Amino acid sequence: MQRQVMHMHDRKGFSLIELIVVIAILAIVSVVSLRAFYSLGSWKVKKCVSAIDGGLDQAKVTALSKSDAVFRIYKKGTEYWMAIDVKDTEEENERIAKEPAVISYVTNEGTEADIQEGDSESLKLQYDRSSGAFKPIGSTAGGRDIYCSSIIVTSGNNTKTIVLYYATGKHQIQ
Repeated sequence: MQRQVMHMHDRKGFSLIELIVVIAILAIVSVVSLRAFYSLGSWKVKKCVSAIDGGLDQAKVTALSKSDAVFRIYKKGTEYWMAIDVKDTEEENERIAKEPAVISYVTNEGTEADIQEGDSESLKLQYDRSSGAFKPIGSTAGGRDIYCSSIIVTSGNNTKTIVLYYATGKHQIQ
């Protein structure tokens, strides 16, 4: 009998049950960490959209109280920035996102464009001082006004949209 007990203690390695328990623990840890990783990306998108939403509110108040306020979203290197420029003064720029996030916008014509590096590739929005509505961002060859109808922030599988109601100057996060 004593010989059998010693024989069992001399075995090296893990039992099948021990391996299954370890694999189950690793699976649970990996699921939890992946979920945390994806929610971090979602948090960054929400933070960016919230900053843009606040910037639009501030730009509207500035435009209605002063004149010629321009809300800009632009890209510098791998980072996205926003600023509110008022005639004769430059407001402080705020970094709102960095790659791999992508900020794009859609016009009332249905055209979607990513904001790229360079002044001509930035999104510039202005409010009409008398009505509070958005001013056009351009015009077609036929002379129809082009407005920004939404701003889209995407990072991985996370996407948030700010819908702009250009006739009233209101906006809403979706």
